[in-house]
Amino acid sequence: MYAPAQWRELCRFDDPQLARAVATSVASMEFEVRLNPDEPTDLAAPPFIVQVDDSDWATLTDVLDEIIDEQVQFDRLFAIHQTKYRRQRIVLILSLAGVVEVLVILGLIEL
Repeated sequence: MYAPAQWRELCRFDDPQLARAVATSVASMEFEVRLNPDEPTDLAAPPFIVQVDDSDWATLTDVLDEIIDEQVQFDRLFAIHQTKYRRQRIVLILSLAGVVEVLVILGLIEL
């Protein structure tokens, strides 16, 4: 049986998405992690605190900046991709609507 975790604050954020992303990254590295532990406050209000087991804290503080930087870069690239995809979709829809309109007009002329 495992001893109960002794939680220690790893970092805190004002951005809930970044806090969740960092907590998810830490969890994916197979470390125990929790977000906004035992606080009676609203989870929608900052600060968003990421805590880890005290025995893992030193290991994670060494790579914390890398985790945050990678997550910020990923979020930025994802936003760029989403914007590009959205623009392509709009152009495609407008192009298809234009083709349909031309076909309808040509169809009416041939009658």
